[in-house]
Amino acid sequence: MKTRTLAFLAGVAAPLIVTAPASAGFVRVKATSKPNEFGLLVVNVYAVFDRPDPGDGSGDHMTKVAGTPNAPLNIEITGGTFFNSPFGGDHAPNAAFFPAFPSLAYDTFVTIGVKCLGDPPCQPADTLTITPGFPLGITGSSLATTISGWAIIPTVPQGDPFNPPFSFPGNGEILIGQFSTADGTAISGTFLMGGVSNGQSFQSIETFFCSRDGCECEGEEFCDAGDPCTEQEVCVENNCVPIGPSTDCNGNGIRDSCDIANGTSTDANENGIPDDCDVACQSDLDNDGEVGILDFLWLLTDWGVCP
Repeated sequence: MKTRTLAFLAGVAAPLIVTAPASAGFVRVKATSKPNEFGLLVVNVYAVFDRPDPGDGSGDHMTKVAGTPNAPLNIEITGGTFFNSPFGGDHAPNAAFFPAFPSLAYDTFVTIGVKCLGDPPCQPADTLTITPGFPLGITGSSLATTISGWAIIPTVPQGDPFNPPFSFPGNGEILIGQFSTADGTAISGTFLMGGVSNGQSFQSIETFFCSRDGCECEGEEFCDAGDPCTEQEVCVENNCVPIGPSTDCNGNGIRDSCDIANGTSTDANENGIPDDCDVACQSDLDNDGEVGILDFLWLLTDWGVCP
């Protein structure tokens, strides 16, 4: 799996810029399967950071997960459907109901830093916002959107990967979703995530894969060895397997990243999008060709003093 990191300057009519991974900050996304007594495949997805706040406010912070036309969100169940407790919802569950309804702890939900509401190891509050257009209920075999997502305001403590009372687990990893199935054999996903790393806002396209045999590849973080034409891959039984949609914004039959790499299309502003797909509208912050709720979301979650 290849991670593509995009620097993002909120409130400025500037393009997204592809950058090399920083020496410290956001590291990658990881997924783990969660044992349980109900025979469910339960996958916890985390964003991993390695820069605690040194005291000047420049520490890492997770703020949003979303799908856009250029980076769709798609989380799928192979051979089954999402498990949803009748006592749960799209947010992290309330632990007060676990004794009466124990399967609620393995419900499908989206989050930033909150595992459950209540006393430790749960978190005391959840300020997560699910934006308009999100497919509420997380039912069926696929959670897919190109116009919405979930987010928090950057200043709230649940987005701090190193703040265990408010953010789970608080060891540099931060929970961003729990996805469960009773009858499926695997869960995979691709999405756009964003936050603050090294004091600078960023966005990154990420993927994950888990089956009933386990998650990710033994000892491997990246599958494509830097090949820009295979940027969305996971390792299944030691084989690199592409997942998620391949972006082809100009419809020429070539993946955008490969289009740029082989010179078929130009990318003068180095934003990872072929020039013939770029838009001129200054308020279109997510480059999807229109000004909508996600543009407002990107602005809201990066509100404040620029680093």
